[in-house]
Amino acid sequence: MKINLLRGYLLSATQHGNKPPSRHEAESLK
Repeated sequence: MKINLLRGYLLSATQHGNKPPSRHEAESLK
């Protein structure tokens, strides 16, 4: 189960330019 979450997390990170989506990015978008 956790492996799937990590996979999705890594996939989304690569789409963002190898930068893992974090709260800092969410705050910067606002």
